[in-house]
Amino acid sequence: MPLCSVRTAERNFSPLWFSVSLGTGMASMLLSQLPYNTRGVQLASLALFVLNILVFVTILAISMCRYILYLQALRGVIEDREQILSLPLIPMAYSTLINMITFVLVPLCISRVVIGGNLIGSGY
Repeated sequence: MPLCSVRTAERNFSPLWFSVSLGTGMASMLLSQLPYNTRGVQLASLALFVLNILVFVTILAISMCRYILYLQALRGVIEDREQILSLPLIPMAYSTLINMITFVLVPLCISRVVIGGNLIGSGY
């Protein structure tokens, strides 16, 4: 792909792409919270979670490069009525990452919690 095409694609990048990360995160959260929880469903949920991290970081990097290289693009997003409504997609997509961390990674990393001197989850 020529450099001219990459620059054009970067200049025309929209915050609406965060909806891709939002949808991937919602699918991973739904799979992790299914009542019929099997090993395959959990693996699919983790795979979507990792994919969501990659998609979110990629879209965020492209957006940051766009706003750093083309400052007038940020002004255009703020002045455009359709694009300004897509800016809340950024924290919503990020919240799916936070939710999956609390659903999956926290229970894996923490087996015992000490609250007020009492071990929770120790069986005592």
